[in-house]
Amino acid sequence: MAQLLAALSIITRELGAGMVNVTALPNQASTVAVSALAALQQAFAISRIGGQLRLVDRQAIREAQQGSPAAAVHFIKKQDGDLILKRFIETLPIPVVKPADVVNNFWISPNTIEYHRLAFHPIPQPADTLNLWVPHTVVPTHGCWKIIEDYLVGVICAGDLALFDYLIRFLAHALQHPEEKPGIMIVLIGAEGVGKGFLVRLLESLWGATTLQVSDIAAITGNFNAGLERAFWVALDECMFKGNKKSQDRMKSLVTEPAIQIEQNTSLIGQSNHFTDLLHALTTHSGDKSGRTTDAISL
Repeated sequence: MAQLLAALSIITRELGAGMVNVTALPNQASTVAVSALAALQQAFAISRIGGQLRLVDRQAIREAQQGSPAAAVHFIKKQDGDLILKRFIETLPIPVVKPADVVNNFWISPNTIEYHRLAFHPIPQPADTLNLWVPHTVVPTHGCWKIIEDYLVGVICAGDLALFDYLIRFLAHALQHPEEKPGIMIVLIGAEGVGKGFLVRLLESLWGATTLQVSDIAAITGNFNAGLERAFWVALDECMFKGNKKSQDRMKSLVTEPAIQIEQNTSLIGQSNHFTDLLHALTTHSGDKSGRTTDAISL
């Protein structure tokens, strides 16, 4: 897999994938020597993204920015956040007489980290932007990638070298220029079991922290699309749009627009600068008008 990544890296001139600003968190044991307020500020931040005042766990942010698949960044309402802050104070080895005052100071102190915008962007963002970008998770190395190359040419592109050239440049562009949205969606059409899904496995190997596979189109075009919050690749498995103009319009926007609205549960988190590439796999069956029996790319 590292050899494939190296091959993609040399197809065009490399552009730095960009670094995101990850704030290092002090060891929680060091809170013994600091005030209760400072301890809260080390552990939590305020979000005003979308005009809503919320509490965010900085440890969860750090884990998300480091690519942990289990990381979940929640935007907690202030009322619930107050309770969480008070419970946190109770765990400190610092005698706090008036925890409510400390919590109130946390919300009004200018030293509390505050986020105003949400982004999923490979280019460094301002300090008040919560950037959840994670780059590819494999380090390129020189070597032979002929097995993967033969698979892409013979299975995915059905032997069509022009399609293969397009596909490999598309993948190289995603690697080298993640800050540029290509504005297209690759569609794979083929019989069941011919190998469409293996391409998704390859993408997951290269972008392990930011590949999302969905089988229900509502997961990315419906009211609650928080799955897109940290998704660079979105693979649609047998998702159908027929007769659903609303989903079609939202999908077009996702393919082409530089920013999307992110909704988590019943709350609107806010608008995010977002860069996502899409792959759509469809299965043909006997009697289908398409008559396609091997994979190809619909361009």
